[in-house]
Amino acid sequence: MMKFCHSFARLVSLSALALAIQSTEALAAPPPKPSSTIDGTQVGLGDCAFTPRRLGLGSILVTSIVSQGFNLIGNALTAAGRDKTWTSSASRNFDGSQESGLPQCIQVVRGKFRVDGTNGNQSWARQWPTAVQGLNDNGLYLDAEPDFIFEGMLVPSKDNSALAIRPTFAYFVRPSGKKSASSDLTRAVAVFVAFHKPGDTITNEGSPGTAIVLGPMSPGSFFTFAQPRTDTGQNASIESPWFSISAEDAKSPLTVTVVQTETQPGSPFLAFLASVFNDDPVRQGLEAATTALIIPAPKPKAAAPAGGDS
Repeated sequence: MMKFCHSFARLVSLSALALAIQSTEALAAPPPKPSSTIDGTQVGLGDCAFTPRRLGLGSILVTSIVSQGFNLIGNALTAAGRDKTWTSSASRNFDGSQESGLPQCIQVVRGKFRVDGTNGNQSWARQWPTAVQGLNDNGLYLDAEPDFIFEGMLVPSKDNSALAIRPTFAYFVRPSGKKSASSDLTRAVAVFVAFHKPGDTITNEGSPGTAIVLGPMSPGSFFTFAQPRTDTGQNASIESPWFSISAEDAKSPLTVTVVQTETQPGSPFLAFLASVFNDDPVRQGLEAATTALIIPAPKPKAAAPAGGDS
């Protein structure tokens, strides 16, 4: 019995010693370091980063009485679930009550970002000398080369009653995903934008919104879109359909939500577009729009025979 008690006491002592060593090691270990990077998609609002800087739209009087457009984000998310389409989304708050007025440009960037206000390796941007500082000014700090960048400029109609988003730059480095055995990494790209009042859902069809179809892009490809001369009064050949933000809403807090989609080109992309733009109100709006979108205009429905039933 004495021998058993002695062995048990020794076991307890060894266990206590082991726990003490573990506690000492835990105290001596350095505290965990906070992560400085985050993956995902972010939105930038402010001056353009990839095109010569111009005056923003703060001095332009928005004369529209109502906010209207085509918020296609709900359609895009629904269609993406059926087709070979990948989506990424992000939102950014915008305070229209500020003196700066509406932002000059919207940037949509997918990649790895730093959260500490510093930049990682930015050698990818050497041929675009204003890019890094422009993105930083709009709160975007990249850790490395992005996966995707789109920049679009907000441009007003001649009477200031409507707005369009005119692409200035698009850069496609690597696709979001791969859903087939094909080695083709080309993706057909589209960008959907919506403006929301506080409390609105991102799929609220009543929110003003629009879409830009960029078409097929291969890894490593980029587009620098030529801008029309201001003295010609012409719109660019590639712009979103018109949408409007009322004068009242333009001076209020808004949230800008963006969904970027990537679809395998060919039939899957055509099926995706057909799903997104198939609603009657959308078709009617696109037929009435005066700006160009890189999709064929829907064919009008055949008229009913004259005279009707006798």
